Amino acid sequence: MTCPRFLAFLDRIFDGRHSLIDFIGRATRAERDRRLRAQPKRGGLADGLVAGDSFSGGALAEKGHQIMPEPIPEFYIDQFRVTVNPFGGAMTFGLSDPHPSPGQIQPPQDIVRIRMSLEHMKVMAMLIKRQIKAYEEQAAALVNIPRQVYNNMGLSQEDW
Repeated sequence: MTCPRFLAFLDRIFDGRHSLIDFIGRATRAERDRRLRAQPKRGGLADGLVAGDSFSGGALAEKGHQIMPEPIPEFYIDQFRVTVNPFGGAMTFGLSDPHPSPGQIQPPQDIVRIRMSLEHMKVMAMLIKRQIKAYEEQAAALVNIPRQVYNNMGLSQEDW
């Protein structure tokens, strides 16, 4: 246990009985070590860094394990909206209803919104275009878009 605030809290709760505070420290370290041994090693941010450890003067207070990185969320989307203004842009990605009622327009369920500068958005668009063109070249296969999609979005093949 390296968090000074937690140690101060325990000191108040246990009325300065350091044997109890030491016991809790040993028990929490043992439980943390048991949980970390049960998890597969997947790499981390820094060798020896464990969630809950603290830095003191640039050195780790406790060593021996790695932080398990949070998994990167993945989403499937089939809808998107893009909004730009002089200060930046936003892209909202959504998912349409898999079984829409005939004659009723259901708005998509928003899944994730990403905000960025216009410069970032423009560079991203250029890099995505480059990646898709490179794929088409390497695979010798065009990614075909139905004419109806072009028409519905006010696009033409020449926009590509």
